[in-house]
Amino acid sequence: MSNLVGHSSKVGCCMYCPIKGCHKPGASQYYPVLLKPHNYSVVWCDHDDVNVYNLPLGTSEGYVHQLKHLMASPNQTQFEKQRLETGIVGPSILPGLQPQHVLGVPECFSSEIMHYSGANMASLYTVLWRGTIDCRDTWEEHGHAVTACKSYLLGSFDVAPHDPNLKMNSFYKAVEYIMWLYYLCPALLYGILSDNVWQNFCKFACLMDRLPGRSTHYCS
Repeated sequence: MSNLVGHSSKVGCCMYCPIKGCHKPGASQYYPVLLKPHNYSVVWCDHDDVNVYNLPLGTSEGYVHQLKHLMASPNQTQFEKQRLETGIVGPSILPGLQPQHVLGVPECFSSEIMHYSGANMASLYTVLWRGTIDCRDTWEEHGHAVTACKSYLLGSFDVAPHDPNLKMNSFYKAVEYIMWLYYLCPALLYGILSDNVWQNFCKFACLMDRLPGRSTHYCS
């Protein structure tokens, strides 16, 4: 719908902020790096550090300006060059709607954090926790505890998570990851994880609670 290149491009922000990505020397895939690496010098990638507390925002005016540059490309070579520089593949279908019915591009797009907050972070924490929880029996008991919580979850919570010890690698949905990771783990892993690991995880969970589209409601 957005017709943007995507997160691995030079301009990869799904909210179309103007931060440029960086790539490794000789590689083509870009990464959203905010801090300039030491001894790093790659043409068009060696921008200074970006202040995470003062990130530039994407605007409709900026999007339209860049789209005009792309659409004015006289040939395929120039089109590919402008596509790299603008992060746009082509016009979105949204500007074709009546302007009073849309917020504009990129203002109407979400931050797309479902997979990051769900499957991606759950996979990362699971690997870390399994390296911390020595006993396999403890991990199996945790899975049983997750299953036992099902009867206490409201139907409005959507899908109750299955036993992560048995189903995580094949049947888990993103909503199950989110329910398990943010609603159940802070309580079920208390006293099982070491204090510093548990506290670090809870800080992350509270941070995610503050992001748009996430609401776990257990942080005070």
